[in-house]
Amino acid sequence: MKTTREDQEYWSNHAAAFQRSGLTREKYCQQHNLKIYSLDYWRKKLKSSSTVVIGHDSGNRWVTLQVADPPSTGPEAGIRLRIGRLSIEVAPGFDHELLADVLRVAGSAC
Repeated sequence: MKTTREDQEYWSNHAAAFQRSGLTREKYCQQHNLKIYSLDYWRKKLKSSSTVVIGHDSGNRWVTLQVADPPSTGPEAGIRLRIGRLSIEVAPGFDHELLADVLRVAGSAC
């Protein structure tokens, strides 16, 4: 089954709304007439996809990343994000709060 961009956007919005809601999966799905297994499937699929969100004061902007090489899976695997001249490298065991702060600052500069 091939997923469309509309499917991805629909489920990306629901996954983000669920995260912000503070509700259980069961309650969120009940309120939005969704199947729990569908929400779980898409959350997992989107987590492993090559799409990230950069926050802005006016809302979120989706940026599609092209993966040049297959992802590494070893203990030294990390992430390298390049946007124009900006390059951010994240190693395993990184500080999540620090990365969030860096992305907020980078997003406001873009």
